Amino acid sequence: MLVDPDGRKISGDTAMVDKLENAAGSIIKSEEARQVRLQKRIDKRIAKGKSTDKLEAKMSDSKARVDEIKGLLSDISNLRKSTQEYHINSNWTPTGVSGIDGETVYNPQTGAIDVNITASYGIAGLAHELTHAFQFDQGLTDFNLDGINRGYLHDITDEQAAYRRQFAINGGIKGKSSRSQIADSCVRGLSTQHTYLPAFHMNKKAPLQKLFMFHGTINLKLTYYPSFGHAIKSYQDAKKYSF
Repeated sequence: MLVDPDGRKISGDTAMVDKLENAAGSIIKSEEARQVRLQKRIDKRIAKGKSTDKLEAKMSDSKARVDEIKGLLSDISNLRKSTQEYHINSNWTPTGVSGIDGETVYNPQTGAIDVNITASYGIAGLAHELTHAFQFDQGLTDFNLDGINRGYLHDITDEQAAYRRQFAINGGIKGKSSRSQIADSCVRGLSTQHTYLPAFHMNKKAPLQKLFMFHGTINLKLTYYPSFGHAIKSYQDAKKYSF
């Protein structure tokens, strides 16, 4: 498994990243202007003694969208400062599993993390995959060294965060109208690859015992059986054990 040690640059289709950042900035301006209008309507209804529940809900959704997008912009900024290279491929053609529009994987030939999206996935898909890239940079997820699939730290919370960023850009999650609806059951239903992901959050400091609780029964590569006394050993110590 590959875990980023301390968090090189963004390469490849950097123009696509610029496009995403520009769109994100425009959305923030639009939502902030919307919030001003909503607040005026709220104030008027309060003055008349009327309910503001629906308007408050819209305000909350708008603020949540802005927060998501500001978080995405911060993540991109930090990825540019990283010692790890992140290579953007915006014209990727998937192989193997059908219905996949993007993936973020380790490239054993270049040593880069490849951020792959199909042409149709667009900037919203790039937002999703860059979220995974930043999760890796922070030790919140990992990748197989063979360049295929994700590692043991991939859990449902990784996907929830990525889909919420995607939703914040274009709202394109089928049947969902707000960020709060992108929860565990929703994400599991979006792809068969997510069906059996761990429900609990894992990162490179996760105890090996916790990892075994999930992966030990379905992944034969995880052969370390932690005893009670070894439970404090974490995933970043895994190179000392058998995986």
